[in-house]
Amino acid sequence: GHSVQVRARRSASGNLVVVSTDITDLLSAQAMLRDVLDAIPNSVAAYDAEGRLILCNPAYMAMFPVSAKMATPGRRYEDIVRFAVGQEIYPQAGETPAAREAWIAEQVSHHRTPGEVRRLHMADGRVLLARERLSDSGNLVSVRTDITDLTRTEAMLRDILETLPSAVIAYDRDERLVLWNRAAVELLPESAAFAAVGRTLEEMVRFSATSGAYLDAGATDADHDRWIAARLAAYRASSGSRTLRLQDGRFLTALERRSESGNLVCVRTDTTDLKRAEEHLRWQAERDPLTLLHNRAFFLTTLDRALAATAGGTPVGGVLLLLDIDYFKQINDTLGHDMGDALLVEIAHRLRLYLRGGGEGAARLGGDEFGVVIPGLTDPTAVMARIDGLHGALSAPADLGGRRTPLGISMGATMFPAEGKEATKLLKNADLALYEAKRHGRGRWTPFRPEQATALERQVRMADALRDALARRQFTVALQPKRRLRDGAHAGFEALARWHDGTGWVSPDAFIPVAEETGLIRPLGRVVMAAALARVRDIRDRGFDPGRVALNVTGPQLLDPHFREQTLAALRRQGLAPAGLELELTGTALFGRASEQIDAVLRDVSGLGITLSLDDFGTGYASLAHLSRLPIDRLKIDRSFVTGIGRAGPGGVIARTVVSLAHSLGMESIAKGVETDEQMAFLADAGCDVAQGYLIARPMLTTDEAVAYLRAQAPPATVNGISLQA
Repeated sequence: GHSVQVRARRSASGNLVVVSTDITDLLSAQAMLRDVLDAIPNSVAAYDAEGRLILCNPAYMAMFPVSAKMATPGRRYEDIVRFAVGQEIYPQAGETPAAREAWIAEQVSHHRTPGEVRRLHMADGRVLLARERLSDSGNLVSVRTDITDLTRTEAMLRDILETLPSAVIAYDRDERLVLWNRAAVELLPESAAFAAVGRTLEEMVRFSATSGAYLDAGATDADHDRWIAARLAAYRASSGSRTLRLQDGRFLTALERRSESGNLVCVRTDTTDLKRAEEHLRWQAERDPLTLLHNRAFFLTTLDRALAATAGGTPVGGVLLLLDIDYFKQINDTLGHDMGDALLVEIAHRLRLYLRGGGEGAARLGGDEFGVVIPGLTDPTAVMARIDGLHGALSAPADLGGRRTPLGISMGATMFPAEGKEATKLLKNADLALYEAKRHGRGRWTPFRPEQATALERQVRMADALRDALARRQFTVALQPKRRLRDGAHAGFEALARWHDGTGWVSPDAFIPVAEETGLIRPLGRVVMAAALARVRDIRDRGFDPGRVALNVTGPQLLDPHFREQTLAALRRQGLAPAGLELELTGTALFGRASEQIDAVLRDVSGLGITLSLDDFGTGYASLAHLSRLPIDRLKIDRSFVTGIGRAGPGGVIARTVVSLAHSLGMESIAKGVETDEQMAFLADAGCDVAQGYLIARPMLTTDEAVAYLRAQAPPATVNGISLQA
């Protein structure tokens, strides 16, 4: 099984020398080499030191079928190449003889000085990767690899990269730049001009910082170093996305990914339009569209931030204000909603000017309500000065539609953290203070006081008790007589609401305001009217004429769309005529938020024969304009003017003036709160028509009391000479 190589040589002396060598292993190695060469898909050819072909594998013959006939041992490489060029299988060689000779010489040169890897493009479209290696023995091995598919893939990837709108920049595992696409050049022209294959990641990042391309990179060397360190850390972490802002205002979204092979791929996408759209949507979500101030949601965020702000571990503190425009609804109703909107815009403008920060601490909370947060104010004197200044700036008259319109602004203020550390608590405090400002005449600002919360709790308890009392029918009326001053005759009653809660009588001064503020005044008004008319019916059934009965009505009652029908139904149930009813109005009822609607209701009920009187004239909001446009029958002189009769001050003069005014307008005058003979005499001398008060009689809770009073005043009424007295 062994192979032996035998060599014979005759010596000079004539002897024959025979040498036998076992070449079994050598032949086995050659066979294995041939098997390896046959199995390799790459073209392999070996040349000796003179460039003569020693051997080539089957892949060579398949890869170069045209040159296969030339591929015989001993054939020179140059001859093989020249033959192939002559067969036009290398379009790279050119078309002219000179060009082809130059190309052949170039290939021979590459062959003689191996080391450079190059690409050969074949006429049939294939692309070959050519490599040569010089062995220690001087032989040269030439390898050709078909990379056609790889080249096509690379071309496709390059096309994709060049088409992508995002910048793609790649670094190898040593963080050296290997490629960047066209979008990178367009998006980052300065960096692209600096970029070159082989530049390090740190060099590129440092250039970006110092060239001023990025807004966040800062201006000083220290700023640059911090930014570079942060960016390199982000590159190497390759986690998540970041937003980078360029100096020209554009936004880039940055993504980095480290591949399994260690390459670093960086993607930069211009998200400026998206970012601006997001900012615009956020701006819209945070702003009131009319005034462009922040809205309620963002205001609460602002307040939370102010509450969380600390300096040296100590809360910064500040003041929270809630404010609204006095009688804004009336402005809307009289001047139109366009003027109302213009006024809201003007208030927002004044807030911005006064706060000197673009109004960032101010917001429109809804309707005509605004909120203001002023952080950093803790000194009471500074707080008062700042709020006084703001209130003055907001309260200046406004030009609305060419008309100089006076403004009233009511404000409530609360301090934080002294009066609250949570937004909910502070808003409640400021709302209570605002309510107090309105309750005490509007057009002012009021600080929060703890007792306001106590008062609110009392109001809530009172409202609950009112609802329960209405359900239990605990309300009744007391009738206070009126006397005609001309002849001393009975002139009717005023019906006054009375409430006994089971333990005692509740003052009307306590429950009437609560009823008005909670909307319970309407059901309470219906209950009082029914009770008063039932009392009148009882008195008539006892044979006495009670005269006209007067009831107090408020603006919310008159705005009830069913007020007219309910009033007529109550009269019909007792069999009474409208002429037996008088409605007493306050000035605030006429100056409500829907004065025109109230005026229409009053004209309607007056047309039914119901008498209208204006209560507390001279102290409320009623004016001569109301007297001229409304069918008022009587003016009531306020108790404060009657009390002033005979004392220092203008009380008596005002009372006499009201009497004179009433008569001049064809109305009667009524004085309330008469308690002394001196007051009665003065009013009679002034020509006052009717008086009521403790001097005449106190309010009467029962029909028996009223009947006894009427019996003492005059003989019983008769019909055809027959007494009606029971």
